[in-house]
Order: sequence, then structure tokens, then C-alpha cells
Amino acid sequence: MSYTNASSNENKKQLYENIYNNLKEYMFYPEVIKNNMAFVFEEQTIRSVKDDRHTKDDRHTKDDRHTKDDRHTKDAIHKKEVEKEKEQVEEKETPFFIPQERDKLFWCFYIFIHGEYEYKIAKNNSNTFSIEKKWKLDTLAKVKEQHVIDFLKSIKVKSAEIEDELMNKERLSLKGLQVFSFIYKLSIMYISGRKYCEFLYNNHSATIPFVIVNTENKQDSILRKPDENYVNNIRDTYWKMDNVNKPLKSASSYSLSELQDICNKMGISLENNETKKKKTIKVLYQELLSHFV
Repeated sequence: MSYTNASSNENKKQLYENIYNNLKEYMFYPEVIKNNMAFVFEEQTIRSVKDDRHTKDDRHTKDDRHTKDDRHTKDAIHKKEVEKEKEQVEEKETPFFIPQERDKLFWCFYIFIHGEYEYKIAKNNSNTFSIEKKWKLDTLAKVKEQHVIDFLKSIKVKSAEIEDELMNKERLSLKGLQVFSFIYKLSIMYISGRKYCEFLYNNHSATIPFVIVNTENKQDSILRKPDENYVNNIRDTYWKMDNVNKPLKSASSYSLSELQDICNKMGISLENNETKKKKTIKVLYQELLSHFV
């Protein structure tokens, strides 16, 4: 064989090997399959790691969002609790407590027996109307007891008046408060302007009665912490109404000095501002009447 033919064969062989090597990676040889599977597995691993990272990031974001929401909710609740505590402290520091219901005099009485806390529970439960009606009906039944009938006679009040008040009137009167105080054995001082009355029916109580003050805007309110000095000052300097049904007697029933004493305690001047002369019985009495309208 000539050198030329040998060289030609060698070139063909080299060409075939090159073609084979180029096509080998696309053939289903075990080595190729193994390499390809390793590549696929590596790609899947990388993608899985990325997906896990994204999932964790999403979860972290959601957790952050939930944490922020929870923190916001907790902050709102805490703020509300602080405001409520502040309101309670401010309320405790206020010397007067005014019930919000129409019949304030009745609810002052109710609070004396049960306390402000029970009143607030009833109010929050929108239960004050039914409580008031039940109390008045229960008291109505007690009014018919003999010892109460005897008491009403002693203060010159008819049973029918109290029964009508408890059944039909929207507000308790002072005579109704007096009857309540007698039946439930309470001692109460009621102050309006510079006049007052007392219903002292609790023989076991301390010297300080419960105190109701009718404010300048005509609202009955509870004085939270009356002390002995306060009560004694009222007794010494204010005019006492002995009969709440008819506080003033007729003008002819008073002497000039008696009217002057009453007017002094009521804060009514005894002299005419223009003439500087002493006021007559008639003038003093008329000015007194204006404080009972």
C-alpha cells in the first residue's frame, strides 16, 4: 500500500472520530445519562434552594406583617386601657357624681345602697330602666305595710300621693326620697342652694349622712366624700327645711326676726340696695318664695 493511501485512510479515521465525539454527548450512553442526570439534579437543587429562600422570605414578610398588626392591636388596646384608667382616676378625683338617668334623685339613692360600680354595670348593660321600675314597684308594696302608713301620717303625706308618684311620675320628689329613706333605713342630707333637709333614719350609721347636692343647673348629684366639718357647716350656716312638702309657712306665721334669720342663712340681703332701709316682712317673704319656684 502506498504512502498516499495510508495517509488518506488516516485522515478519514480522524474525521470519523471527530464526528463521533461531537455526537457522543447526545447518545444514550450510561456515562452521558449519568452526567445529564447530575446536571438536572444540580439545577433542581439550585431551584429548590431558591424557592425555599423565597418561601422563607415570604413567610418572614408575612410574619413581620402579622407581628406589626398584632403590635398595633396591642398598642390600641393598651391605649384604650390607659385612657379608661385615666378617666376612672379623673372621675374619682371629681367631688361630685351625677347619674345620667332622668330620675337622678332615685339613682342617687340606689347608688347609696349598691355603690357606683353596680350602677355602672347596670348602665353598661342598658338595664337601668328595668331596675328602676322594679325598685319602685317593690317599694310600692312596702308603702302598704302598717308601719309605713303610720309614718306617712306622722309627716302628713297621703299614701295615695306616694303610690301615684311611684307608679306614674318620671321623677322622685323630696317626699318620695324621705319615704325611701325611712323604708330602707338610710340617713340622707339634701342640699339645694342655701337650704337643706335631712332624713335621718339609720340609727346604726355614723354621724355623717349621705349627701345629695342639687347643682346650679338643677341636677341632683352625689357628694362623694362628705366629712363631719362639711356636714356641720351646712347645719350651722344653711336654712333647714323641716317640712319638705311645705317648706315655708304663711307669711303671718313668722316674726320679722325669724324671717331675717331665714334670709341671712339663704343669702338674701336684709336691706334695700337703693334706699339702704331694712326690708319689710312682706318683701322678705316674697324674696324667700322666689327660691322655692
